[in-house]
Amino acid sequence: MNQPKDITKKAIILLSSGLDSTTSLYMAMDKGYDCQVLFINYGQRSLIKEREFSEKIAKLNNLKWHEVDLGWLGNISESSLNTKAGSLVGPEHLDSIEDCQESAKNVWVPNRNGLFISIAASFAEADNIKVIILGFNKEEAQTFPDNSIEFMDQTNLSLKYSTSNQVQVESPTVHLNKNEIYQKAVELKVPMNLLWSCYDSQDKPCRVCESCMRFDRAQTQS
Repeated sequence: MNQPKDITKKAIILLSSGLDSTTSLYMAMDKGYDCQVLFINYGQRSLIKEREFSEKIAKLNNLKWHEVDLGWLGNISESSLNTKAGSLVGPEHLDSIEDCQESAKNVWVPNRNGLFISIAASFAEADNIKVIILGFNKEEAQTFPDNSIEFMDQTNLSLKYSTSNQVQVESPTVHLNKNEIYQKAVELKVPMNLLWSCYDSQDKPCRVCESCMRFDRAQTQS
């Protein structure tokens, strides 16, 4: 992480403070990107912790931090990310595509990533930034189509028409699974005490939601 910043390489990153987005930020900075952080409040149950750690990560790296309030998205969402409704999968089901597809239905927020990227693109275009950094991963792309390379490709095609400077999305982690992302985080000295992957916002991670279990498995197996 000692490379000097190239001010011509600027990026906006959607940073929730989870493992994927935070590692993506550190990978982007390691490649010389001068980053700004965009945090979005969409009424998620994890809002308090996500906001706290996202802002702390930005401050730690002297990065500009923006917050956008989309509370209305939580009001129209029945996702367990916004409410306590929804079923949980057990650790033994994490590699079952069928079980995870069923679980994905419970945490799906209407057009969340599409909306987030559009907002980030507005910030990027306004500041003549051409890159949006996302924290996607190969593991969850199997059950979340808006986490996939195909989604990125189609989004980039759309952004060529919707932004004057042809903003594009990139994800340094899109070809990696959780174990590989965790290993990369260790390599880049990501501050693990500032990561929040839990669906809830209690004093400590719940350890039983799918996001917690995937993080714990990656930590254990890495």
